[in-house]
Order: sequence, then structure tokens, then C-alpha cells
Amino acid sequence: MSTEDHAWCSSQSVDLESQSVDLDSGLSGAALAFVTGTGGIAEIWAGFGGCFNELGWQALRQLPATERKRILDALFRADGLGLDEGRIPMGASDYASEWHSYTEKRDDFALDSFSIERDQAELLSYIQKALARRLNM
Repeated sequence: MSTEDHAWCSSQSVDLESQSVDLDSGLSGAALAFVTGTGGIAEIWAGFGGCFNELGWQALRQLPATERKRILDALFRADGLGLDEGRIPMGASDYASEWHSYTEKRDDFALDSFSIERDQAELLSYIQKALARRLNM
């Protein structure tokens, strides 16, 4: 979208008055440059994504396998949204199915009870499905 006062573009390469800016140098494939109407780069985003969470994966798991595959492809494949950043919650968040911690024992400062068993059952499958579509995530 452009207006008379503000122009923008998204591209893998932007030519600013004969000064080429290669957005792939050290940045992910989803890099965007927001160019001002005066031809200067206002901001470069190295990627775009969201959060892997239990409730999201639980919702996807309820779908038929073909529909779940279609949605995951649309989110993570380069010919879809191409999301390439993913935040992983540490312990329970507001999108967990219930409160939990990686160490459930009170005052376990040595972390003897530390476990990622819950994430192995919930989040890691979701992340693996995304990585199968977007390896450089």
C-alpha cells in the first residue's frame, strides 16, 4: 500500500538511489524492508512469527490430518505465510491448558525434579511439524 506521502515496498532487494540493499545478507528469507517515501529504509524486519503454545497445538490436533497439514503448510511453508520465527514459552503461559512448571517440587533449587516431559508431549510435536516445513526457523 502506498500513499502520496508515504511509499513502501517489500522485497528481497531494494535499490535506493543506485545503492542496493541486499536483505538476504545475514537475515532470514522473510526479511522485509520498509522504505519511506524519500527512499530511505525506515526499518528492516529479519523475520515474522508467533508463539508455539499448548492450546494452539491442541486445537490443530482436533482437526482431520489433511486439514491440519493444510494449515501448517499455510503457516510455515515459503509458498504460504512463511513464518520463520517461533517463541517457545518457558513453563505455563496464558496459552497453556493448565498451570505447570519445569520443576514442580517446592524449593528445588538444585532442579532435581526438572523435567520437560510435558513439552515433549505437547509442544515439541508442534515445533517439529513447523521445522519440517521451515527448517531454517
